[in-house]
Amino acid sequence: MAFAITFCVNNSNEDKIGKNITDVVTLTGDLKAPSSIIDPVLTVNNGGNISQIAGCNYIKIPTFNRTYFIREIEIVRAGIIQVTAHVDVLESYSEQILQQAAVVERQQNLWNLYLNDGLTFKVTNKPTIVTVPFPSGFTTQEFVLAVAGN
Repeated sequence: MAFAITFCVNNSNEDKIGKNITDVVTLTGDLKAPSSIIDPVLTVNNGGNISQIAGCNYIKIPTFNRTYFIREIEIVRAGIIQVTAHVDVLESYSEQILQQAAVVERQQNLWNLYLNDGLTFKVTNKPTIVTVPFPSGFTTQEFVLAVAGN
């Protein structure tokens, strides 16, 4: 079963969704039997021009509906190369991932003080003081203190 493999250059980190990918060349490849769809070992006919794909670090296989990181490129013989790859889960399923809604308990810079997970609870010792003038003023010499919160 032969299928199209697009060799690309990925200029983004592996842990990013929405990578900066540049397509270089599309070649015909085949699975080396037996092989996994998660970690495929592909046999590709490059027409004897290894310089086309020498700088590539990423591939797209539309037949599998997945994208992959190239882990290794080996020359088998003239015109035939073997590519070992590993699936890029974040990019392959980016649309489904971005459609999910979640409550994030921990985040590097922002946190929700109402979520207490028992391990990390961010608090601040800076008081929040708000002065609100009464619309009609005071008729006597009394002070009013209003406290809201925990």
